[in-house]
Amino acid sequence: MNTAPNNASNGTERNTPLFSIVTVTYNNEDGLSKTRQSILSQPRRHEACLFEWIIIDGASTGGTADILHDCPAHIISEPDQGIYDTMNKGIGHCRGQYAIFMNAGDIFAAPDTLAKLAADIAKLPAKPDFIYGDALEELDAAQTS
Repeated sequence: MNTAPNNASNGTERNTPLFSIVTVTYNNEDGLSKTRQSILSQPRRHEACLFEWIIIDGASTGGTADILHDCPAHIISEPDQGIYDTMNKGIGHCRGQYAIFMNAGDIFAAPDTLAKLAADIAKLPAKPDFIYGDALEELDAAQTS
């Protein structure tokens, strides 16, 4: 797969994003499509909420390359030794002040999640070292019966 750097940036230096979003995937085209749509729906040009997207793919076969062919992300596709190896590879590529892990299939709660989070961070007298939030889990019909 080709690697395409994301030029979205924010932070104290030019080209330093506030958020680095790391997505790990392996043969999960449906999940990756959902995650792509969710991430790309986040505002990118507003100074307070810019991000970079890093996708670490475990050398998927199938349609993963088709989903990512024009994706504005830093993409690495190579064999790995499991999900934690893949996540660590992603950390190694982060330039943002905060890392967000979104596996293939994960989505943000709303299209303005990063904008709201960036605005809240900007209001604080000092930037926190660590931020966490709740997760929403969507169950399908088979899981609820």
